[in-house]
Amino acid sequence: MMITQTVMIRQTVQNPNFIDDLAKYLSLGISKDRLIAVLENISKSQITLREKLETLVDRIEFIEHLKLVKEVAQKNRYLLNNREVVGIDWDIDALRLYLALTCIDILSTNFEQFDQWLIINCADFTDSTNIADYIKKKSKEYRSQFQISSNFVKAFINASDELRNILTSNVYIQKGSNTTNSIEEIARYLYRIRNKYTHEGRRFHASILPLTRIQTIGARDHEELIISENFDLTECILQFAKEQAERKINTFAKQVDSADG
Repeated sequence: MMITQTVMIRQTVQNPNFIDDLAKYLSLGISKDRLIAVLENISKSQITLREKLETLVDRIEFIEHLKLVKEVAQKNRYLLNNREVVGIDWDIDALRLYLALTCIDILSTNFEQFDQWLIINCADFTDSTNIADYIKKKSKEYRSQFQISSNFVKAFINASDELRNILTSNVYIQKGSNTTNSIEEIARYLYRIRNKYTHEGRRFHASILPLTRIQTIGARDHEELIISENFDLTECILQFAKEQAERKINTFAKQVDSADG
């Protein structure tokens, strides 16, 4: 008789140090007790937002841990457990950049079924409306609001002037003899990097090197993202994600203050 063992695989793993990690990685400027009250307020109204914050914090910590692994490998002359791991620093740089880009997704991406969205956004429909044209129009509005690429780009466009200036002062796009440091164009380029890693397994290295160049292959051949010397693109992208989280938490903090008020 064969005895089999059943193992339950948990779909999610809870971070027991979520509150401490949130305070560690975000610049919130509020006490731990107040942060707990704010999170309780978030949980009551937006469970999904709290889950996204937990996911964001865990991913930021993972990105930090990957950096430590890279540093250990370099210190040990690319030997880990007596195994040669030459090139692991490049692989980790590419993974850290990709994961930082997915941090933008976590808080900027929203989703709602089209039919449910349409029910509450059809006030302009009349008896004389052409249904085919109307659905086409509403589909465009829906994609604009919920399309992942649009929300990704908006996360950069709607960031603080300080962050946008840091990025556009250190990164620009070059195509032939033309260059641009448009925040929108840079964000779209970063989104293509994210997509190519996700769907094609292509890795892009943004190590801190003199004048790093990242070139995509495909519809926009010969278009390069130029990064200033000693500029940490991964860390800059993480700052955009952290600012998103800080804004959302501070919004709820004001609501808690008003309720206590």
